[in-house]
Amino acid sequence: MNAPHGFTLPEAADTDARPVVFMFSGQGSQYYQMGRDLFEKDGHFRGLMRDLDDRVRRMRGRSVLEHIYMDGRMVGEHCGHLEFSHPAIFMIEFALARVLIDAGVAPTHLLGASMGEFASCAIAGALPVDEVLEAIFEQIDAVREHCPEGGMLAILHDPELYEASAVLREGSELAGINFSTHFVVSGKPEALHEIKQWLHAKGVLFQELPARYAFHSSMMDSAAPGYRAYLRTKTLQRPSIPLVSCLHGQVVTELSDDYLWEMVRRPILLRSAVAAAEGLGAEVVYVDVGPAGTMANFVKYNLNKGAARRIFPIVTSFARDAENLHKLKEYCARRTEAAYTTRHSMKETSKKAIVFPGQGSQKTGMGADLFDDFPELVAKADAILGYSIRELCLENQGGRLGQTEYTQPALYVVNAMTYLRWRDRTGGTPDFCAGHSLGEYNALAAAGVFDFETGLRLVQKRGELMARSQGGAMAAVIGLGEVELRQELEQSGLHTIDVANFNSPDQIVISGPKDALERAREPLEKRGARSFILLPVSNAFHSRYMEPAAGEFAAYLRRFRFDGPATPVVSNVGVGLYTAESAVELLSKQLTSPVRWTEGVELLLERGVAEFIECGPGQVLTRLIQKIRAARPAASPSANGSPAGASAAATAAAPSAPTPLAAPPAPTPLAAPPAPSAPTPLAAPRATPPAPSAMPSAPRARKMEAAWLGDATFRRDYGVRYAYVAGGLPRGISSVDLVAKLSRAGLLGFLGTAGIEVSRVGELIGRVQREVEGRPFGVSISSSPSSPAAEEKVVDVLLRYGVRNVEAIGYFQVSPALVRYRLKGLTRGADGLPVPRNRLLVRVLRPELAEAFASPPPEDVVERLLADGAIGREEAELARRVAVADDLCLESEPGSGVEVHALLPVVRRIRDDVAARLGGARRVRVGVTGVGHPSAIAAAFFAGADFVLSGALNQCTAEAATSEAVKRMLERVGVQDTESVPSGDLLETGARVQVLKKGLFFPARAAKLHQIYCLHESLDEVSEKTKKQIQERFFRRSFGEVYQEITTTVGARSPDEIERAERSPKHKMALLIRWYFDQGHRLAMGGDEDRRVDFQVLCDPALGAFNHWVKGSSLESWRYRHADDIAERLMTGAAELLDEHVRRFGASSGPHS
Repeated sequence: MNAPHGFTLPEAADTDARPVVFMFSGQGSQYYQMGRDLFEKDGHFRGLMRDLDDRVRRMRGRSVLEHIYMDGRMVGEHCGHLEFSHPAIFMIEFALARVLIDAGVAPTHLLGASMGEFASCAIAGALPVDEVLEAIFEQIDAVREHCPEGGMLAILHDPELYEASAVLREGSELAGINFSTHFVVSGKPEALHEIKQWLHAKGVLFQELPARYAFHSSMMDSAAPGYRAYLRTKTLQRPSIPLVSCLHGQVVTELSDDYLWEMVRRPILLRSAVAAAEGLGAEVVYVDVGPAGTMANFVKYNLNKGAARRIFPIVTSFARDAENLHKLKEYCARRTEAAYTTRHSMKETSKKAIVFPGQGSQKTGMGADLFDDFPELVAKADAILGYSIRELCLENQGGRLGQTEYTQPALYVVNAMTYLRWRDRTGGTPDFCAGHSLGEYNALAAAGVFDFETGLRLVQKRGELMARSQGGAMAAVIGLGEVELRQELEQSGLHTIDVANFNSPDQIVISGPKDALERAREPLEKRGARSFILLPVSNAFHSRYMEPAAGEFAAYLRRFRFDGPATPVVSNVGVGLYTAESAVELLSKQLTSPVRWTEGVELLLERGVAEFIECGPGQVLTRLIQKIRAARPAASPSANGSPAGASAAATAAAPSAPTPLAAPPAPTPLAAPPAPSAPTPLAAPRATPPAPSAMPSAPRARKMEAAWLGDATFRRDYGVRYAYVAGGLPRGISSVDLVAKLSRAGLLGFLGTAGIEVSRVGELIGRVQREVEGRPFGVSISSSPSSPAAEEKVVDVLLRYGVRNVEAIGYFQVSPALVRYRLKGLTRGADGLPVPRNRLLVRVLRPELAEAFASPPPEDVVERLLADGAIGREEAELARRVAVADDLCLESEPGSGVEVHALLPVVRRIRDDVAARLGGARRVRVGVTGVGHPSAIAAAFFAGADFVLSGALNQCTAEAATSEAVKRMLERVGVQDTESVPSGDLLETGARVQVLKKGLFFPARAAKLHQIYCLHESLDEVSEKTKKQIQERFFRRSFGEVYQEITTTVGARSPDEIERAERSPKHKMALLIRWYFDQGHRLAMGGDEDRRVDFQVLCDPALGAFNHWVKGSSLESWRYRHADDIAERLMTGAAELLDEHVRRFGASSGPHS
């Protein structure tokens, strides 16, 4: 076994290897003076604490020890500052664990809760100590910068109260379950205030936890992109000591890349983790190495009375730390030395089962992060059902999602997509499949008994038949076993009631006439039922009352052919395994027979299943499985040293709360594909080079990953997963929806504002901010040389709305407006260097422009801004040491013949020369645009690009705010179908843009108008024939009518433009010509087919390359193109190509930073 970093583990014999579990508590257990008694009396502990404090000083420039042990603070006084409390918890726990291990008290397992997981990972050697501390501080920064303040409540009651109470469900999220009468919720302060009032009125005890943030809830999601991107720069090693994970509620021997993020976001399943620890064997020894003895108390409440367990708290608020440590050492000395060995080889991975939930798990919004990933599957579902499954799940118009005939197909589709995502991300294959009622159809499809379409048709028919059987009702009875419940029904004469579901040992569902169920409430509650809950259904499912539907359904089932399952599937009926021959009988009987879920889970546990993955919305089955496992008697150690049925806790594949990180994380090494003979049901193609539809069901493991490409500081600064940007497209084509979709996926997109009225820019920014909820996004701004005032107004809006990321497009010089944006909020860091608040990414065409934007702003501009009061004195002083731009993006100048790959090495050299002159200034990053194929991105990164930017190809996506007519044109574009034309916005400068030429007159007409502008000083010089042609064929309006419109629209936002036009015939001509260019945009965005030839459609060869790549796949149609999915496919494809080339030439691959 590998020792944790920095120390070696004591050796011991293998006899009498009693399980020893070290427990690490989390946020909420900290207080001032914690561990001080041990710090003063134990030299080894003191030395370790000082060493850790020195590491913190080097990282953050402050001492944790000086803070927590400061004079004037009472023992037990709460220490709530994250900057100190988080590292302090880690330091206490890590140091104490080290003291114990060095003294010969060696753990066989580590159990961490919330923040305690960091210490357990460090002790297990999953990360070096310095990297764990760094990860802690990165989390602190991410939470403080991005997350809204919230709170947490501990509620001393049965956790069932959460599901039974609308007040709790709607006002909070379940953050953790500690034991049978203790659970924790998180939420907004105002909602928690109402909950506290409600609990007080109900007489339920609760405690407000000392937390300023709603940890373990969706209120953490805004920190996800940046923190997850950071974590992907680290590699979690295989733990040298198994973890009893409170995240998964089971023993784990492998950690996912996102483990430390999920620990912050998902609920803490301490009760399940203790149940898993109890499965390790008899006489488990629990050692609490946390700062308050919290975990020791929680374990006591989780154990059966009289259980033969030893529980040792060490550090408490009673200042007996050294005494408690001595008692533990004495206890260990009395045992055989072999009792505390850690010389165990890691157990082989236990069997896993995929489980699918049934009716009752549905909720509005389910599948929101899935539909875009499986467009072909969704299209098939829509065709079979005759309606949009996406709209049903996300909008639930008319409450149809609660109607059986709609509920069942919707759940089947969402379950299937959840399974596909799990399979695609992990490459895993289950050992067993099971489903609760309806979910059994997903289990059969996953096992290859039938394909997705057949399963959906069966479910659709099943739902229709079951919906017809009106008049019944169902109720959940909690707290009675089967024998007691049946006895009471018999004794009370309730013979019309059937048992419908055995969900867990103390949760049973009954079906029957509604009046009979209402009569059953009183006798069952008198018998001992804790709760009797009428379910919101108008059918008596899984009862004799479904017999007519079952007979008709059996006849329907016989029309289909069923294959034998490739993976064993557990039946709800009779608790056996499916065969091809039994499918019709079991599926038809399922309508009238009880769902024996408890027995099915018991069967899986007996077959050695230790890991349950729930594929569907929510975690209903996860919680039921936890209850079933917790109720099982402790297993005895088997002959080979591993407990029979050990560590079987349920884990969910999809959290119940929505996640903006809906897009999949960067691909991780996956298992090898199954044998060719094994079926791959529910296949959903995914684009990877060379053909987007050729995604294998389980890709080979690879070293190179998309998250490694490009500059690491780019990913960190912007808080994104990839060094990839979706650039702004004018007139809002890169829309609110497009930018928000990218942001929720952990990617950066820029809202396009060129050509939009300034009054609307603020409105759009506000919409984006509400959509992304603190996640990264940006806004693009375009040069306005003819109207500097308009540019200044846009900058005013950006600063007013606190926009931190701006993309500058079309600039041929450093403008005062850009400088003002860059310098506002500029402060001096601890090292004396300037720290900008506002980031600026500038697109540049030429080397001289790159040098200007990589340099500090012009001194005369800074002095003028200071004199005008636009910036402060410190901002002006610091301006000399900061570049105008953080990032330069190189783009080819249309018509120049100079490609970005020729510019890249030149600009990189210029950038380095400027940085050397500045001395100590932050290095400006250099990226490229014009990428529409994985090979182009791979080439860019290979050539040294720090990031890549996609442009016009995002215009051909479902989210882009342009017309379907334009999107249909763009989806067929080839690399040769574009042409450069003058830029209407920059008419006077001669700048050019790339547009679509295929089937359009606009490029030729734009060229002719620009030629007229260059050759003439006014329209009076133009021939009458030419003027007639322009008015009748180009404008389709007279010059007078057009100018009248211009005076109204342009005059409203820039009166100086009209005044100048009245003085200058040349400028008046420019306004008229610019109107035609603007009209080309408007016609294209409106999709006016009668004016199709005048469409101005921005386009570049990169879109043609992309179209060629996706030809023949689902992405051939724009309807299935989504900006986040395109980014994922392009970056993943580039990583695969680079990996292939690196391996071909025998080089080693690794992250580029």
